[in-house]
Amino acid sequence: MNNVEQHLLADSQLTREQLEQTLSYIHQHQVDYADLYFQSCYNETWVLEDGIVKDGSYNI
Repeated sequence: MNNVEQHLLADSQLTREQLEQTLSYIHQHQVDYADLYFQSCYNETWVLEDGIVKDGSYNI
């Protein structure tokens, strides 16, 4: 769980307690099914022209 907390929750400024509160809230309303989805994506791009970096970007 530490890896999940570090890379998904902390990066999204969420805590385990907030997740527990959310699931508790859902359970109080007698919901049969509920899902929580988390996604993390990193993208790095470099544009070279004649071996020289002309552009670059890094997105999270």
